[in-house]
Amino acid sequence: MKKYVLCLFVLLSGCGTGVTFSHRQNGADIYTAQCNGAFVNISFCYRLASQACNGNFEVISSSVENAGTSGQFDMTQLMGPSYSSTPMINRSIMFYCK
Repeated sequence: MKKYVLCLFVLLSGCGTGVTFSHRQNGADIYTAQCNGAFVNISFCYRLASQACNGNFEVISSSVENAGTSGQFDMTQLMGPSYSSTPMINRSIMFYCK
């Protein structure tokens, strides 16, 4: 049972994460690292950039925005008054490798 819970945690915490090519600017490839989700923070984006560039990168911009909550409707009627929806936070950094 613990294995299933751990797998579920890893899958949920990894949602919306990764590095993608964004565009080319002044001869450099610009990438975006996204680390969205409730169980990660902006430092995870920096780790993704570091892995992508072997530790040698420059951040152009960073963004953290609240995108609402995970529920599309009021779950307190079904789950009780102690239920609280999870905030959906989108985080990203734009960077290039040196």
